[in-house]
Amino acid sequence: MPLRTSLLAGCCAFAIAGCGSGSSSEVIASRESAQKAYDQAMGAMEQKNYPVAKPLFDQAIDSGYLYLDLLTSAYINRAVCSAAAGEFAAAHADLDAMKDAPVSGDKLLAARSFVLEKQGKSREARAAWSQARRINRFVQKYGE
Repeated sequence: MPLRTSLLAGCCAFAIAGCGSGSSSEVIASRESAQKAYDQAMGAMEQKNYPVAKPLFDQAIDSGYLYLDLLTSAYINRAVCSAAAGEFAAAHADLDAMKDAPVSGDKLLAARSFVLEKQGKSREARAAWSQARRINRFVQKYGE
């Protein structure tokens, strides 16, 4: 019976503590770090400080620990930062990566409009902005 009691106690302790309790604290720390980078990047976006925001979005995205709803926002905003820096291929790649994601289509189209405008493609930019406004007439324009 003592062996049986020991096994039962061991199983209960294992279930309560979880396997790899150290790794769960690492995951929590990684999520907090990703969240902090995202929050700082969004603060820089509010000030239109794209050179500061982009590496913070990179950090948040590349961590692999950003929550899904924030991840889509991070990709869209990183695209805006890339376009502001003249990195149009990277900007379109980020937006294309989000086209099938559960993302607000209005924000995706508003960001696409910003990228196209920066590229000098005014007609396409206006078309993307018009589509964004059809989805949500209150959508905010990037860069303003």
